Amino acid sequence: MNKTREQQSLGTVGTMLRNWFWLACGLIGLGGTAATWLLLPREREVSGPLEFIIKIVVYLLLIATIATFPRCGGRWTWLSVMPFVAFTGYVIPRISYYYYFDREQLHAGEFYTHLYLLLYPGIVLTTALALRVGGAAAGRVVKVAVMGVLIVFSGFLDVMWQLVNPLDHIAETLDAPHIVVIVGRPVSFTEAIWFTVAHVPLAVLLACLPLQRWMQIFDDQPDEAPPGAGGTQPPAVQPGGCPLAENQHEPGTAADGGVNLSVVAPAYNEEAGIGQVVDEWVGYLDTSNWVRDWEIVVCNDGSSDDTHRILAEKARTIPQLHVVEHAQNLGAGAAIATAIAASTKDWVVLTDSDGQFPLSNLERFRPAVVAGAHAVSGCRVNKRDSFVRRLGSRMSGAVCNMTHSTSYRDFNSIFKMMPGEMARSMTLESCGLSCSTEIMSNLILRGVSWTEVEIEHRPRASGRSSWGLWKGARDRYLFVRYLATRVRLIHLGLLRLPVEVMA
Repeated sequence: MNKTREQQSLGTVGTMLRNWFWLACGLIGLGGTAATWLLLPREREVSGPLEFIIKIVVYLLLIATIATFPRCGGRWTWLSVMPFVAFTGYVIPRISYYYYFDREQLHAGEFYTHLYLLLYPGIVLTTALALRVGGAAAGRVVKVAVMGVLIVFSGFLDVMWQLVNPLDHIAETLDAPHIVVIVGRPVSFTEAIWFTVAHVPLAVLLACLPLQRWMQIFDDQPDEAPPGAGGTQPPAVQPGGCPLAENQHEPGTAADGGVNLSVVAPAYNEEAGIGQVVDEWVGYLDTSNWVRDWEIVVCNDGSSDDTHRILAEKARTIPQLHVVEHAQNLGAGAAIATAIAASTKDWVVLTDSDGQFPLSNLERFRPAVVAGAHAVSGCRVNKRDSFVRRLGSRMSGAVCNMTHSTSYRDFNSIFKMMPGEMARSMTLESCGLSCSTEIMSNLILRGVSWTEVEIEHRPRASGRSSWGLWKGARDRYLFVRYLATRVRLIHLGLLRLPVEVMA
């Protein structure tokens, strides 16, 4: 009862935030816009950092107003037309007047005031408004709008002005007010390029931030149909935003009495730690009161060290351990596909053999599986990988989420649990470490919604990762680009999914 009241209270707070936060930001933002327009000097130069900060804050308040606007879609789409009325009815005629008839003002304050306070922000805000009233999530609207702000004030516009216009020569010095206020002086063309490039890490960071999750409270919730109401009900949706496939059951009917489990993993040159990892797996599976029956299937992917010998010795004393072999190294994707094909139990858990994913994470999966989740994926909230690997995973995950119109926090996690028939019916094309991304994508395309659960992630127990910096980054980029193209072709009807049995 107390929990229900607490949830109702949180729901009320969420409703109040959705209803009033945008209005508060809008009133302050519009007041700041009026004050900026009426009180600050109409000059080309920015008088100092304080004026620059004031303008940026006002800009961000207007973005927040649009991003958190509570009414999306339907009759509110007409709002996206209003900025064009303002552009064609005032901003563009005024700017063109200064250009053609008031050459004195062209180089003075009025022209640049209209340019930087009305035209450029107006383009960004119009894009944000169109996204929001079209139904986009608040976090996505903020990302697009702030990315627009970065592009406008990064110096990119000033650099491209020199390149795309038919000038006799490129100016030696660029006197851009928004650059001068930060650098403290006019800059050379080369310095302007470096100034622009310096904004790229900010753009990457912005793209990787999970703003859609952070700002979920501002997204309209579907209205609940009253009891006994007629009409067609919308398809059931699970976390991640994908409708349930026709042959998926509703939550609450699976695995209540325990599970029969196949733990599958690839192994390549893991002699330093594979024995200890297998022992840890067996220790958990033997003592878990949720796992009724189990097996471990490890594919030795053509290891050149003692991995084969260690696994063979373990298999002699652990009858539930099955080792399958590749004569040569084919890659993690091929190895995990072979291991999945050799599994036999009702549920399959995908993991790695380097000790980074403790099998006790399954206790965190248990409530979701018992509640009827059809596919569960581990979300590494504290990833114990290098910064470069974390950044690459964030970037590729962001692209994959955009490609699939989802908002998963850890698209590339290998630690997953799904019904055995579902896993064994998949056709995997990837050979390398991108197999986890492909598995995620395959089931999304078939209407399966992954349930994400936070899990523990450890540093690598021993040995070296086979993921090289440059080769790994190249492979990740190429595979994500391939997935995006594949998804696009499927949506266009130019490529069909293979017919596979879904559990």
